Amino acid sequence: MLSIKKITAVLITALSIILSAASSQASDLKIAASSMPDAQIIDSIRGELASYGINLIITTVEPIGSKNYKDPNLLLATGEIDAHFCQSAVEIEAFASEHNADLISAGGIFLRPMNIYSAKYKSIYSVPDIGQAIIPANYEGRALAVLNASGLIKLKAGTGYNGNYDSIEKIEKGYKIMTLPEDNMIQQLNLFDLAVLSQEYAIKAKLNPVKNAVFSEPKDSPYAESVGIRKSDINKFEIKMLMKALRSDKTKKFIESRYGGLIIPSY
Repeated sequence: MLSIKKITAVLITALSIILSAASSQASDLKIAASSMPDAQIIDSIRGELASYGINLIITTVEPIGSKNYKDPNLLLATGEIDAHFCQSAVEIEAFASEHNADLISAGGIFLRPMNIYSAKYKSIYSVPDIGQAIIPANYEGRALAVLNASGLIKLKAGTGYNGNYDSIEKIEKGYKIMTLPEDNMIQQLNLFDLAVLSQEYAIKAKLNPVKNAVFSEPKDSPYAESVGIRKSDINKFEIKMLMKALRSDKTKKFIESRYGGLIIPSY
């Protein structure tokens, strides 16, 4: 009859063999991500992916314009990485169309909302019937979509985020809408009743996107930060587990507690 010590030793040996085999069978998942907050969010799910036998390898994407910048879409298209987390679905689809690349968004994770601000009013509902609003020239379609969601304007059916001034069917309060470069906008905010600003320029204007916005872009925006993948990998086990972990309640709580509303979960 085997003693308890011998049985324990046998079990430990068997467990070591199993763990060793599992480790040797672990698959690498190479992801390129912006340093903050994308890489931080990805790193927060490292343990969960490891439980599925996936070894996460994160490459930080350098800022655009730096000498070390590498286009994450090119890295993905050429197979150097398995996914990237640093762009919106809009950007991924634009690259795929322009380069005839087999790339898609696997789904949005978080949004840096484009918000409506006012130096004069505390709420979108307290703006007067006649006034002036400014929107950024580089994000005209997105800004108009935000105004449409707020109820201030009504866009023609099917416009989505690709509109321009001619896409406006109705301006509910008789507003005059002007388009300006965002650099100019932040210098003239006090001259207008409303301004639609990207988060980057809102912060430059010393506005708090959480406290000062009178209306926030809906979380289902196509400009949500998304996971880019090769279309042929959509059913790949590693990608499915990646998306399961990223779109979990645990990750949602991580985003909400870590970033204080500057970014919001988009799922």
